[in-house]
Amino acid sequence: MNLNIKLLIFFCSLFSFLVIYGYRVGAESESDYILDARFGHGGKGVGEFSVPHSIVFDTLGNMYVTDNSNNRVQKFTSNGTFITKWGSHGTKDGQFGVLLGIDIDSYGNVYTIDQVNSLIQKFANNGTFIIKWTNPEFGDWELEDIELDSSDNVYVTDRVKNEIFKFVQSR
Repeated sequence: MNLNIKLLIFFCSLFSFLVIYGYRVGAESESDYILDARFGHGGKGVGEFSVPHSIVFDTLGNMYVTDNSNNRVQKFTSNGTFITKWGSHGTKDGQFGVLLGIDIDSYGNVYTIDQVNSLIQKFANNGTFIIKWTNPEFGDWELEDIELDSSDNVYVTDRVKNEIFKFVQSR
């Protein structure tokens, strides 16, 4: 192998090393955040997940996680201690087809998005079902996320129609 090829290989290797190493160091040093805790693992049991999708916190610091493939919401303290869970697979009240988004209103009620059943469901913070609704415009496989504003208006994203739906209370 001639000297030019050896030098080319050396500099390409050195450049690759510096790019990779420099990127990792830069990415780590740019953040003021470090990993503090880690909890849960795959499964169907209490505190286990199968495709966790969304997280939201209530005013007490409790964490609610949509556990997509287990068709349930799980509630934890902020340090990961399990509190309760609710939901199962289906189309009845409190059941889910594909559970995605979650948010909490100013009263502590929990709102969820069920993509397959095209539903918004509302629960008390202990998992007691309150109400569900849909909109004929939703169709199947379109709802993705849900957010509530400071007036408890409900906003839902539609990933197929590229729209946002806003719901206000009728009273």
